[in-house]
Amino acid sequence: MMSPDQIYVALRNQVLATLPELTPEEVTPDADMETLGANSLDRLDIITCTLEDINANVSMSRLAGTKSLDELARIIHEHIG
Repeated sequence: MMSPDQIYVALRNQVLATLPELTPEEVTPDADMETLGANSLDRLDIITCTLEDINANVSMSRLAGTKSLDELARIIHEHIG
């Protein structure tokens, strides 16, 4: 099973792929996708692609309301473990 840190790295990589205008230094654990400039479709794409990358199946409703990338990684970890 993946650790929350490994899930965060997968999320971060997907954020950088989806929002190429960002630098790696801007994408931190406490950053939230909206502040980084991701619109609702970008956020859906980032989460969906990350879940596919890590081979996880988590309901989007369980991820609603998350703020930071770190929080999102921890919630995904809780639901795949």
